[in-house]
Amino acid sequence: MKRLPGFNRLNGLTRNVETTQRMIEYVAMRHPEKDQQWCIEKAIYDLERDRMAR
Repeated sequence: MKRLPGFNRLNGLTRNVETTQRMIEYVAMRHPEKDQQWCIEKAIYDLERDRMAR
């Protein structure tokens, strides 16, 4: 998987490369029409949103 801008930010939030890749793959599976950069940004948004709900 090519590391695009935002990958390191997401990886910093998850603190685990495998989890980061899995999150990106999950978003890509749910939104196949979107590019990988969008999937990274969506994963960051979802993670930050879910953490704020606590």
